[in-house]
Amino acid sequence: MTSGLGQLTIGQHIHLVGIGGIGLSAIARVLAQRGHRVSGSDMGASALTDALVAEGIEVFIGHAPEQVDGADLVLISSAVPASNPEIRAARARNIPIVERQQFFPQLLEGYHCLAVAGTHGKTTTTGMVAHILESAGYDPSFIVGGILAGWGTNARAGASRWFVIEADEYGRMFHGLTPKVAVITAIEMDHPDCFADLDEMREAYSQFVRCIEPEGRLIVCSDGDHVRGLLAEMTVELPNVVTYGQHEDADYVVSEVQPNAGGGVDMVVTHGGRVWSQGTLGLPGAHNALNATAAMLVAHACGISPEQSAVALRSFAGVLRRFECKGEVDGITVIDDYAHHPSEIAATLAAARGRYGSRRIWAVLQPHTYSRIETLLDQFAGCMDDADQVIVTDIYAARAKERPTIDADRLVMALAHRSARHIGSLEQVQTHLLDTLQAGDVLITLGAGNGYLIGERVLTALEEQST
Repeated sequence: MTSGLGQLTIGQHIHLVGIGGIGLSAIARVLAQRGHRVSGSDMGASALTDALVAEGIEVFIGHAPEQVDGADLVLISSAVPASNPEIRAARARNIPIVERQQFFPQLLEGYHCLAVAGTHGKTTTTGMVAHILESAGYDPSFIVGGILAGWGTNARAGASRWFVIEADEYGRMFHGLTPKVAVITAIEMDHPDCFADLDEMREAYSQFVRCIEPEGRLIVCSDGDHVRGLLAEMTVELPNVVTYGQHEDADYVVSEVQPNAGGGVDMVVTHGGRVWSQGTLGLPGAHNALNATAAMLVAHACGISPEQSAVALRSFAGVLRRFECKGEVDGITVIDDYAHHPSEIAATLAAARGRYGSRRIWAVLQPHTYSRIETLLDQFAGCMDDADQVIVTDIYAARAKERPTIDADRLVMALAHRSARHIGSLEQVQTHLLDTLQAGDVLITLGAGNGYLIGERVLTALEEQST
């Protein structure tokens, strides 16, 4: 793609192809709030595109050459093929075409970049950082890979020079960032359509570390072997590398993580053998205690005390599709979570067990992409152990170029769970659940596709039955 982009100036017309995605929709919002003319297109309408239109952004449903007319720049999603008519039209008219990685330096020029990367937890941690900075009066800009429940948006252009951003490894997008403070929450194999193996993924993270400002800070969760390996191999000299985790050799040790009366967890963080922070979260699970610690360490690097951060995090409402309580009818609770990697699924279900105790937990997993399931198949064993009943739907392909290379029945076998079964369509799963759920049950839908519709439809049906 063409990359010749100079400095952004107010009033420029920027057209985004794939504007309905979580990444480009966030950039569109920031640009519009800064005073740029913003338009965009996507294949279908969605809640995100509807929200952008309500905010005054011109959104076209479908792609056509004339939709780039007058644009000074065309910004595209990595999923958009070169044959797209708008890309072809922009190229014919010599309009610069860029992807996010190429665009980030211009978007973030003059800002203090606080970037959160990692295979798991980056969306929630990014949201926590933005929430702490906002509570402290920093008025940050932010881009998050999900809708923050407290704000109802995934992005904002703040008035200060602080910019909090989720650093996405997919397509190596995070290599376009130059963070003042960077976080790595975890490194595990993922995105096999982008990375050939774990070594290649770790090299991508190594390059991300090399993007940090010379006097910048790197904050990492040292619980994982692959993060430890990255630190051991790191050739970049950084003045400030800070580790956190549940292991005692971390600089900041997270301990005493216990469920609290509010459905979240209480936690203690020690540093040098002394209590550095004591906090109460509204979110459940040890993984969220780790996310909160990372967020507090970023805030601390910005001059915010751990006491201020702990107070702010009490009111953090979370991110939609991250342990989101969809509702409760007739004693049946419905939760939705974006978890689709084995480690994420295990952490989410452990959090559910901590919150709901002996209540019967139903886990409905919509597997996400054939390539991910095939590559990580062996890692799924045991990830559902905290669920009482497990249903696996058909695999959600997500990408048009994917071909079926594995089926859901093989995943059911790999789960090694006594009750796991394959029920293909969302409608079939809904019917089974409505015939089987009982008062006191907890239903958790898991996955990055449209499996959340199962929970929503079950709630609607239960409400209709109870009236």
